[in-house]
Amino acid sequence: MKIIHKQNLPRLPSNVKELVSDGVYGLFTVEGEDNEYALILGQESTAYLLDSDGNVNEVVMGEQYSNLDLAEAVTFYDEESRAIRINAA
Repeated sequence: MKIIHKQNLPRLPSNVKELVSDGVYGLFTVEGEDNEYALILGQESTAYLLDSDGNVNEVVMGEQYSNLDLAEAVTFYDEESRAIRINAA
């Protein structure tokens, strides 16, 4: 699992980061893509490919989604509470 600071991905809203930390959404690094991260929202077979700032570069669905090579799960480190929540998203 990759652990990053909450200040990473500055364009990703704080509430989305919280949902990732809670395990509601999944955040993964992506192998073989120019984008660094894939944000998975629920079971809808939809991924939002994010750049290193957290901007959405592409929405991937259907067969493209099935072909995504997800690597490491990602969660956020909360400096204020000095806590890391690890969930099986």
